[in-house]
Amino acid sequence: MEPTKQREHDRWLDRLLETRLARRIQDTPLYRTLSAAGDGRATAWPRSVRDCLATILKPGKRPPDLSTVAAIAKNEGRYITEWIAHNLAVGFDRILVFSNDSTDDTDRIVARIARREPRVSLVPWPSVPNSSPQITAYRHALGLVRTPWIIFLDIDEFLLPFADGSVQAFLGRVPDDIASVHVNWRNFGSGGRTSPDYAFVTKTFVRGAELNWSGHSHFKTFARTHLAVDPHIHDIATSEGRKVLSDLEEFEMYVRGYGNRIVHDTIQINHYQCKTYEEFAQRMKRGDANFAGSGPRDHSRERFAILDRNEVEDLKIRMFEAAFDAQYARLTR
Repeated sequence: MEPTKQREHDRWLDRLLETRLARRIQDTPLYRTLSAAGDGRATAWPRSVRDCLATILKPGKRPPDLSTVAAIAKNEGRYITEWIAHNLAVGFDRILVFSNDSTDDTDRIVARIARREPRVSLVPWPSVPNSSPQITAYRHALGLVRTPWIIFLDIDEFLLPFADGSVQAFLGRVPDDIASVHVNWRNFGSGGRTSPDYAFVTKTFVRGAELNWSGHSHFKTFARTHLAVDPHIHDIATSEGRKVLSDLEEFEMYVRGYGNRIVHDTIQINHYQCKTYEEFAQRMKRGDANFAGSGPRDHSRERFAILDRNEVEDLKIRMFEAAFDAQYARLTR
């Protein structure tokens, strides 16, 4: 084969091997055909493809799925794609979205993403009188999830495993006797912004409360799925095993979902509950997903001012920006 054409084929092969589809080729007729081309009569290019695929796609090369993030969403169409793209960028293997009586384009957006991205699933979850849509969705999720770990996050919460670089690497350090890991909030304010005409939450709001702010005592929970028995908005009770914060040390939980220590050493949950006042008020008026038929929550300027903390700049999320940009472009093209 001519050198120029060989280089073109090699570049094509490199691009192919970067895709998730490449990992599924080994059991297809295409792979078997390429494998059969190695009898000495084939051209250099098919043999090259066969050899590279045989090395990279050998059984057991891709690690098994490890973690699922699940959320309940109501009228989150403005933010849902960014949230999904971020969770793919940081390494979640599965994303489960329960849509609770959404009247905007949330369902359409997630369904479209799910059709092209098998790691994402949409579950319609209408409210039922006298029950919590959020808790019932979480309980149902425990019966659906097949990954070893699960965490429940809101659409304004973005997990940031900044020290380890991925969800997989962080969970890979957790000792076997630990049943649940509780990751503290890192609250972000408006940064003085008053207009919601911005592109991305995570790129716009970069100032938050001081690390020792009491609100950071709230956490969300990674739990081993087979031990999870009682999901709560912030906490997941387990049938056995140790409960630790993200430093893998035990703690006291004097109120469920609220610990006696704050740890931001290796991982945190960026919590964008404020954004702009207009968005904050709109979200509060939707009610509380923890209560069926919930009326508007307190959306006063006074409450917004309590939460709108901007003392410290935190740019750690930018380490995932390139991966996020790639995922977002792929999901929206």
